[in-house]
Amino acid sequence: MKNPIKQCTSLVILFVGSVAALANASEQFESVESANLADYEKLVMNVSHSQLEIVDGNSNDLTATLTQTLYSGDQQECLMKLVTERKGSTLELRTEKSQISWNNHCEVRRKLLVSMDQKALQKLEVELRHGNFETLSLIVPEQSLRIAHGNIKVADVSASRWAINLSHGNGDFGTIASPQADMNGAHGGVKINSFSGERLNGKWAHGSVKLTELNVNKLKFEQAHGAFKVTKHHGDQLAIKNAHGPINLQASDAQSVELKNSHGEIYYAGNSDSLRVNNSHGDVNLIQRNADFKEISGSASHGDIHLKVPQASVCNFQVPQVNRLKSSIMKSAKDCDIAAGGELKLQGGHSDATVTSL
Repeated sequence: MKNPIKQCTSLVILFVGSVAALANASEQFESVESANLADYEKLVMNVSHSQLEIVDGNSNDLTATLTQTLYSGDQQECLMKLVTERKGSTLELRTEKSQISWNNHCEVRRKLLVSMDQKALQKLEVELRHGNFETLSLIVPEQSLRIAHGNIKVADVSASRWAINLSHGNGDFGTIASPQADMNGAHGGVKINSFSGERLNGKWAHGSVKLTELNVNKLKFEQAHGAFKVTKHHGDQLAIKNAHGPINLQASDAQSVELKNSHGEIYYAGNSDSLRVNNSHGDVNLIQRNADFKEISGSASHGDIHLKVPQASVCNFQVPQVNRLKSSIMKSAKDCDIAAGGELKLQGGHSDATVTSL
């Protein structure tokens, strides 16, 4: 007589194996579109629910390949179409839904690989929703990137004008070179290893901003609910505003510096002519390395101010706690008559101030 337990076990193993095979079953579909970029000035990509990657292509050539792996659901309802459309001197590349409404049981993985000659274009617009974007380089002169619910990673950017709008995702950039640049983002962080240009404006909320090395004449940034950090900055003007997050500027030689925070610490170290700082709730730590500065003004309503300046650099001062002022920081009357500057003014409602020499 056969062992009934052994027979039952064999049937269970066979059944489980069949279920696993069905669960892993998938179908792959591929769509290809191509175009001659010599006929166009601008490329617009409008992509959703797909990974996006751009690679270098042949001269004047664009070849886009959409690969879709269907794990469950009906292909007529779950797969997307890849479409190219000419609008004057603009080429639009987009993904479209096959049906008006999505099937709730669709499980699809998509990747759009775009091989293109970027040198053939003057303008590039990328709009990506619910997917990650990755490429080694972007060199189209004018670039506009809008990413929602996905991450972006680019090793090298070179453009005459560059703009990014990133929401619900993180940005990771290696080197960016652009005279004019605008950054906007929310609900995600961004980090840039190196940036060079004439102007960089930014607004960010609910996420941290980390800029390692900046060579930009005019830097203006507004941040809320996140940390703002610059490791090294070279330029003329620097204006940073934050709410509910620290400001950390480790080294800057900007001649004009304005820092404002609502709820967070301010740290600054650098060489400036004019340094103006305002903080509502948080300490202020300043290191001024320029012995010939023109003015330093700082206020903190609910936090202490700690300032370090070079010896013999101050001519006139207004500081709440005069006994905390070191005499070694004062210039001689003769030196103050020769060169105007050295104005120091610190004030606070519920704060203490200390001024020491480097």
